[in-house]
Amino acid sequence: MYCTEIIPQLQKNENKVINSKHIAIGIYLFSIGLFKKVFISDYLAQWADNGFSANELTFIEAWLTSLSYTFQLYFDFSGYTDMAIGSALFFNIKLPLNFNSPYKSINIQEFWRRWHITLGRFLRDHIYIPLGGNRLSKSRTMINVLITFLICGLWHGAGWTFIVWGLLHGFGMVIFRLWKTFNINIPKALAWFITFNFINIAWVFFRATDFKEAIKVLKGMFGMNGIVLPMAFINKLGFLENYNIKFGGFLANIQGNLMTVIFVLSILFVSLWFRNSNEMAKTFKPNILNIIFIGCIFALAFLRLSSTSEFLYFKF
Repeated sequence: MYCTEIIPQLQKNENKVINSKHIAIGIYLFSIGLFKKVFISDYLAQWADNGFSANELTFIEAWLTSLSYTFQLYFDFSGYTDMAIGSALFFNIKLPLNFNSPYKSINIQEFWRRWHITLGRFLRDHIYIPLGGNRLSKSRTMINVLITFLICGLWHGAGWTFIVWGLLHGFGMVIFRLWKTFNINIPKALAWFITFNFINIAWVFFRATDFKEAIKVLKGMFGMNGIVLPMAFINKLGFLENYNIKFGGFLANIQGNLMTVIFVLSILFVSLWFRNSNEMAKTFKPNILNIIFIGCIFALAFLRLSSTSEFLYFKF
């Protein structure tokens, strides 16, 4: 976000008067953002935190841990952004879009066009392009990409896990660019599956405090600590015990239950199939249904304010 986008708006006389439409949309976005933070993100945080601090994770536990953090981070930061955009509209200031349903992306390049858009613009304009961008040789372009994402990792924190996270995305971008040269198309569903899981695995390094913690989660995700299924399935699936699959407290290490699975899968569904807050704001009308909607989500969020944690991105 650049001052050249904000200062002209402050200088416009028409922006110095009360605009009821902007206030209504601002309240709408602020309420959605607050709900994302305190009702979705903070709810997911308990399983992410328990998983990353556990001594060992089984297959299902590890995947629910990583997915919980993947969605916790998104709803925390996009919620913060919605609240900022909504608050700015009270004063007739339009802040730039920062998230555009990033987990719907079908390749890593598209993800970075949808995720933390203002940071992506900054990295492009002040690092990638000054390095030469894609104006030089192909090999130099790939090096520029890697340097840009290395700096992106360091921007988030001076630690090896952040460096690995940045380089993973850098190599992911390089591989995608090389793949495009072969002009081979794959089904969109498969492209999304590969992209989403790459992003999800990379977030493990972003969240982990050190490599030991990251490897612990990844070992669980790849089944190296075994698979445990709910005891309720033993009557029909008991034969799986012959294949080293156990039955019992399948989410004990993250202190979860069946509701954990339902909640995480529901959030995945919402992220993929629902319109995002920016799209909803474009068609917003101050009618009875929307007033009820705003009232409900604001009330639910307000009831959880006492247990709200700080925004994740305050750490970076």
